[in-house]
Amino acid sequence: MIHKLNKSITSSKLADQLGAEHSGPSKEITAFSDLQSAKENCLCFINDSARKHNQNSIVISKFKTKDCISNIICSNPRLAFIEALSYFLTNGYIAQQFSGKIHESADVASSAIIEEGAELNAGVHVGPGSYIKACVVLGANSKIGANSVLGHDGFGFERNSQGVPIRFPHFGKLVIGKDCEIGNSCSISRGTLNDTIIKNGVKIDDNAYLAHNVLVKENTYIMSGVRLNGSVEVGKDCWVGTNAIVREGCIVSSNTVVGMGSVVVKNIPSSAVVFGNPAK
Repeated sequence: MIHKLNKSITSSKLADQLGAEHSGPSKEITAFSDLQSAKENCLCFINDSARKHNQNSIVISKFKTKDCISNIICSNPRLAFIEALSYFLTNGYIAQQFSGKIHESADVASSAIIEEGAELNAGVHVGPGSYIKACVVLGANSKIGANSVLGHDGFGFERNSQGVPIRFPHFGKLVIGKDCEIGNSCSISRGTLNDTIIKNGVKIDDNAYLAHNVLVKENTYIMSGVRLNGSVEVGKDCWVGTNAIVREGCIVSSNTVVGMGSVVVKNIPSSAVVFGNPAK
């Protein structure tokens, strides 16, 4: 997902701001994104210089990358990217704004908190004590239980040269589809650069945690106490059992059953039944 800046900045100026080396001609940076989405004049970062990327983007990297016109070179590209985003936020390059609204038929408990900018579509129900952040979209007829928190920034940090953890700023949304159910005391993070997405018909039981950039596809059941770590993908029509944990970046393919208490540490093929620690 590409995020546009309010005003441009040259890559050489940003390199100076970061205390980094600049390679190639200075280019106007007009947006930022993840590596896969990056287009011309878009800032991104890469830890593996062999990975493919748009040659007209501006890449923060450890070394000059193949076929890239302009690089900002430093020892820790992820940290430099975080510092660049923080610089954009504090110097007027980014203004995060969400323009959703609450449908007249939505049913929101009096003790629930809905931030301005959140989008609640027709027939949505939000239970008492729940907190819905501005970046959240709730599809029609979805139901949120009591005391759930939706759309907060996820747990993402990088240590600076002094060992101090620096938070990765989040810019994505949390998009929940139609006819979904989120139980009581659940916590679901927004995405970092892309969105966290819960597709139509997904049912999530109480006390579940879904981290940033998670994708859960249609009609899947997520049972109580489940933990889906960052960038996990769960396919259609799955059953993820009580207290199961899925390691960050893993894919659980469609029609799969993950047994209760299982720990998934690698990709799971479709129509599988897995259980245990590690899940097999």
